[in-house]
Amino acid sequence: TFIDSTNDRVGIGTTSPSQLLDITSSGGTWVGQALTRYDGNGGLIQGRSAGGTSGSPTATGATDALLYLQGIGFVDGAFTSRQVDIGLRSNQAWTTGARGTYIAFRTTPDNSSTIAEAMRITGSGNVGIGTTSPAAQLNIVKDGSSSTLFLDAYGTDTTSSQLRIRRWNGTQ
Repeated sequence: TFIDSTNDRVGIGTTSPSQLLDITSSGGTWVGQALTRYDGNGGLIQGRSAGGTSGSPTATGATDALLYLQGIGFVDGAFTSRQVDIGLRSNQAWTTGARGTYIAFRTTPDNSSTIAEAMRITGSGNVGIGTTSPAAQLNIVKDGSSSTLFLDAYGTDTTSSQLRIRRWNGTQ
């Protein structure tokens, strides 16, 4: 363990930590963190976000990042910017009674270096694929010359593979 007291950083497996906590392995072992509890409640990874400063925090703002899981690769002698991530974000300026959120899944297409949102789950439960503002429980948008949607079912029993679209009048 290396402590960089000048920059307030800790390195495990490295003497030049680039983050507050930098865990590095040269191979042979997965770099990971184990969060173990023995009371049935599991581990917790928590992101906390506030405006202002640590001495005078303010409410979380609209579209603030609450927590990110990011993937970063190495090319041309350096680590890249994030190329894939899952972002937990605020959807509105937070107040006591309004704390809307969404989850954004962002990826980078083949033969590209530009990350873009591929899917979103809104605070109301709508899922958008190809759209950042899903207008229904499932909203799929495909722009471009090829806009085919495939729903495949495989198996030998051809009578049980179905796609059902129903409109219920009243209760289900």
